[in-house]
Amino acid sequence: MKSKIYFLAASVFVFFFFISCSVQRVSKIVQHDIKSGMTKEQVVSLLGKPYKVAMASEKDVTYDQLYYKEDIWTGRTYVLTESILSFKNNVLVKIDQGQERMEGDTTIINK
Repeated sequence: MKSKIYFLAASVFVFFFFISCSVQRVSKIVQHDIKSGMTKEQVVSLLGKPYKVAMASEKDVTYDQLYYKEDIWTGRTYVLTESILSFKNNVLVKIDQGQERMEGDTTIINK
């Protein structure tokens, strides 16, 4: 009887393990609900350090762009995506999608 229970428990574990492997991942921006109006500090605390930063200033206004790259599993392959987050006076005002390409491919899908 115990062996049947162990077999059933192991079968359920294996089933859910393989099901979870096929779930599509989403971008960290979507996962963490990053939206306009958030501060740069809030965004960095959720997404981590960007791989690239661009800054500019004009009179009393500062402009920053944070660049993030991540691999997203689509269910069949990985897609390398780039997101560009634009800030005005440390407040998020715009999120753009940069380059996107499939793993192992050097062709850019979107720019």
